[in-house]
Amino acid sequence: GGPHRRGASPHAHVDRTLPVLAFRKSDRSYAAVLTNYAVHNIGLGASSRMVSADIAGVAAEHVRSSLPGGPVTLITNGGCGNLNPRSMSADPAKMGEQGEELGEIIVRAVPDAALACDERLDSRLEVLRLPLAQMTGVEVEAEYEKACQAVDRSQPHAARVLEAYQDWRNETLAMIDRGGEADVE
Repeated sequence: GGPHRRGASPHAHVDRTLPVLAFRKSDRSYAAVLTNYAVHNIGLGASSRMVSADIAGVAAEHVRSSLPGGPVTLITNGGCGNLNPRSMSADPAKMGEQGEELGEIIVRAVPDAALACDERLDSRLEVLRLPLAQMTGVEVEAEYEKACQAVDRSQPHAARVLEAYQDWRNETLAMIDRGGEADVE
């Protein structure tokens, strides 16, 4: 991770470890890689409104595309709210450089990682249909009013929050008018 974002303090800390667990198949390709890198995943910085998996997403894609088997890669960030990346920039290329660097470090660590090789290990995907709790129009209006009342209008993003609540209200009422969905996949 980068610097402690709260500056020098007796409570400042940096976790420099990178634990890696690799799940290797019998053909020696990889099924999955799990690692933890303690850094606040904000390489694009606070000014960016881009929807992104940020540094961890770039690193995970680098690992997936670099190892045989194209393993599913999960990078957790642990307790890192105070640890900023080395640099932050709204430029995706600069953020991507940090992600690629982290990804390459993980790739190099995988051969030495603890290997989960139990042949009994199995996975499966099952799609479930879950019932939706259906609100009435009156309940939607009540929730909308309650949410709007709770908004602190002195905050800089209050108008955007109110707009989001209004969008939710309008979309939900339209869905109710269409007959709604009984369940979701």
